[in-house]
This record gives sequence, structure tokens and C-alpha cells, in this order.
Amino acid sequence: MKTSIYLQLIAMLCIAAHDVHSQNEVEALRYSTCDPALSARSMGMNGAYSAVGVDMSSFFCNPAGLAVYKRTNIEGALEHNSHLTESTYTGESHKELKSRLSIGNAGFVAVRGTRSPHWKNISYGIAFAKTNNFYQNFTIEGKAETTIMQQFAWQAQGIAPADLYNTYSFTAGPAYEVYGIDPADEAGTYYVPATFGLAHQTKRIQREGRQNETSFALAGNLEDRIFIGGSLNITGIYFTELTNYTESYASDARVSSVSFNEDLTTSGTGFAAHVGIIYKAKDWLRISASHQTKTATYLQDIYSSKALSEVGIDSYASESPQLNSDYSLRSPAKSTFGAAGIVGKYGIVSIDYETADYTRIRMKGTDANTYDYKAENQLYQQIFRRTNQLRIGIESRILSTYYVRAGYGIQQHPFSDEAAAIHAAINSWSVGVGYRDDHFFADMALRSYKVASTYYLYDPALVQPATVNDRATKVMLSVGFRF
Repeated sequence: MKTSIYLQLIAMLCIAAHDVHSQNEVEALRYSTCDPALSARSMGMNGAYSAVGVDMSSFFCNPAGLAVYKRTNIEGALEHNSHLTESTYTGESHKELKSRLSIGNAGFVAVRGTRSPHWKNISYGIAFAKTNNFYQNFTIEGKAETTIMQQFAWQAQGIAPADLYNTYSFTAGPAYEVYGIDPADEAGTYYVPATFGLAHQTKRIQREGRQNETSFALAGNLEDRIFIGGSLNITGIYFTELTNYTESYASDARVSSVSFNEDLTTSGTGFAAHVGIIYKAKDWLRISASHQTKTATYLQDIYSSKALSEVGIDSYASESPQLNSDYSLRSPAKSTFGAAGIVGKYGIVSIDYETADYTRIRMKGTDANTYDYKAENQLYQQIFRRTNQLRIGIESRILSTYYVRAGYGIQQHPFSDEAAAIHAAINSWSVGVGYRDDHFFADMALRSYKVASTYYLYDPALVQPATVNDRATKVMLSVGFRF
């Protein structure tokens, strides 16, 4: 059976890479794919809001929507995020729930009239929104006759034992120091795993952090017919991941257990521009288009690892130094097209289409990081693809000041058919309610979606994939005032 391009390239990166923490496709997608930055009103319609406007989400989905405001507006929101994660590996399954309450968004829009007979008003403002919630825990557990130590033994080939830690001080070096791999020839430069047989394998992953955007926007209303706007969006990223991996063997084995633990902290800042337009074709019909430029994000990883083992009655541990790695990530541009039908005072029907080309993701070293990321960038072109996303939402007005909303969305997964990974479409749904009068409004919404992914405990050439299903659910409460 032909090995996929994905497995070939991943195996090459795992085995042949120098001893550095190598940023990979997981990190590239983590910071390039974000939830829509929505208010509770727009979230109730599942983000199908780019042609509607008059909403805090306009800062992030189509800044032309700010020009539709007639009065100064201030609002904020609290959100509760939860991740119910189920993992399956060699027939064993685990479920775990993690949740967090935080500020979802906050913003201010000011509206000013003009002296021009054509420009009815201009709007400007600032908004903050959370676009990624990284709080998630899950455990992968099962039995297999392969070992992570084989990966390190392959990496160590040709290196003298005395030089191994200094050459591969984050991977094969600590593994050798704790007797996880052994020299197997007279020269001492050919290595084999010290472990063998059926292993009970457990990996615990704990993640925390967030990704947010701060947007500065300006928009104008031309003849109450054409609305245009632009924004500068600044991204902030903070992410931590602790992984604890252990293999346990029969009690009579020489090496009864080996562990490999990793500690990663990532922080960064990114920049992108956003422009958009809304055209009121009829009093009841609005058509929109918007474009977000590529996002240039400057990141720093702080990484360390630790190997441990139980050999007979003795315990061993070996820690790596701390690695600081600076690099830049270029995330793809996004284009959105929308249409909204405004059914008088009765409600709204809206639809959005969004597209982004993830094959254009690129990484590059900065400052002292001279690594060229050529292999990683080649991999991204093979395993990613252009994605299309469709969102549909409705809002119905009840009893003059009360509203009910619902929405549905479907999005292609960024992984291509070339990737040996789950890449099923991502379906989302939402519901919401709201109250609005002349000066005050309050909205509540719930949005949920499920993402299935493939996770390898170590080198994909050695181990079966685990399946990780993440059910993400967000509940948001927005309140605001109009002046």
C-alpha cells in the first residue's frame, strides 16, 4: 500500500530534523483558524451577518457594517466556553470536559454627521474580541507493541554516545541519558530501543490560553445606499501546552517504564487589515463583500522536555535546556460575500460565503532563529487546501421588542485529501434570543460545533493514529446602550 505524502514528510521531519522544537502543521492551523468574533446577536445567527451591519461583529467580519449605525453604541459580552473532548486509541476511549468563563468582547462605535450632501455620516470605533479559546484537556490511552524510543534511536544513528546529549538535547539525548535507547554495535553509534514488548501507553495533554483581536475601524455612509469601511486588526496570542507521555511494561522487564514530557509556551502579536462594502440594492436587500489581508504574526516559543525511566529498582531523569525560538507565521487572506433580506420590522434572513486558501500558510525564522522552515512550508502546500464556508441565519421579531434567532454553518476542513488525517466538514448550529428598545439591548446565544482530528502519539511511521473528537460549545450574553 502506498504511503501517503503526509506520512512521508512527517516521518522525515521527525527523524531528520536537527534537535530543535520544530513548529509544525498543528501550530500553523491553531493560529490560522479562528472562531468568528461575534456578539450574542450575530452568534445567534451563526455569524451570517456580514451584510447586516449595526453589530459589534462588523469590526471583524465586515467593517462597512459600522457605517449602518445611526447612533453611538457601546456594548460588551461575557462568554462561557466548554470543550468536551473524546479520544479513541487502540479501542480505548476517554472523555473529558473543560470550561471557562471570560470576557467575550467589548467595543465602542461613535457616529458623526458630515457637512457633505452625499456622505450622511461617518462611524469610527474600537473593539476587542476573543477569537480562540485554547482551554482543553484530554487523555489518550491504549496498548501497542511500538515505542517512542524507536523514534529517538533512529535520530541518534551515527552520533557517539558522548556527543549525543549536546547534539540532540531535547529528544534522543535525554532518552539516552535515562537508558531508553542503547548502543548496539562496537563503535557505539548504532542505537536500538531498550524497551520491547507490549506497552501500556498514556499521553495526557493540558492546554490553556487564548487568541484575541483588537480592531480600530473607520466607515462611511454614502447616500444611505453604499456603506464602506476599513479596519486595522491586531492579534494577541498566548498558549501553553503540557504533555506527559508514559510507556509501562511488564513488571519483570528490565525497563519497566519510560516517559517523555514536553512543556511549550507560545506568545505573539499579529497584524492584518480588513476592508468591506455593503450595497443597499433595495430597501429590503443588502449585498456585501469584504476582504481580510494575510495576517503576519510574530511568535515566540519557549520549549523544554524531560525524559524519565524506571530501570530495575532505579529511577532516572534527564532534562533539556530551555529553548527560545522566534518565528513568523503568515496566515491566509479571507474573502467574504453576503446577502441579507430585511423583512420590514419582522426579521432578517442572511447568508454568508467565506473562502480562504490554507496552502498559502508560511513560516519563517526571525532574529537568531536561522532555521529555514523549507520542509514545513512544503508540507503545508501538500496537506492543506482552499476552504469554503457557508453560514445561514434568521432573526424573527416578536412582540415589538423581543427577538428569536437561529443559524447553521458548514465549513470544509483545511486538511486536503493528501493528508492521512480526518478532514470531515465542520458543521455548526446556533440559537439565540434578545431584547431591544430605543436605548438598551440584551442578547443571549448558544453556538456549538464538533471537530474530529487525528493525533499521533509520536512518529506516524511507528504508531497508529488516535481519533480526537472535540465538541466546542459557547454561550454568550451581550448587553449594550445606544445614545
